[in-house]
Amino acid sequence: LGLKLFPFAGFMSLSHLKGWDYVADVMWHMALPSITLMLALYIPVFVRISRASVVEVMNEDYITTVRAAGLKERAIFFRHALKNALVPVIQVAGMWLSSAFTGVIMTETVFSWPGMGMLMWSSLQQRDYPVLMGICVISGVWVVVMLLITDLICAAIDPRIMYE
Repeated sequence: LGLKLFPFAGFMSLSHLKGWDYVADVMWHMALPSITLMLALYIPVFVRISRASVVEVMNEDYITTVRAAGLKERAIFFRHALKNALVPVIQVAGMWLSSAFTGVIMTETVFSWPGMGMLMWSSLQQRDYPVLMGICVISGVWVVVMLLITDLICAAIDPRIMYE
């Protein structure tokens, strides 16, 4: 706040901008909420899951067989291990996207960002139950759609996953 590098509230400036100036202004206002959301919630868990997945895959028997064939570690990682290590990472990323779009109440409230989280918070304060039920339905549908998309992506990446 003291440096005044970024705006700390709102979705955009009050001036009427058009074209690329509007896009740049919205991106400038999105910087702090996005950084806060990513640093606090997503990046540490994402890195931990990615590392655990890669370590687990690199200790599999087929990787040992490929190493015995004489391939370099870089080729082993990119050709054989990465595909199998991405499956849990993609599944967690799908869950994160579903939660990010359905509303992050704390971030939207702190930065005065208009979104479903802010709508849910104001509906909770006013005891507006029909709006809360609508938000829950939309959130539930969004989570199901995101899980379906992540399952389809995982099936395309990993040939061991088959749906009938």
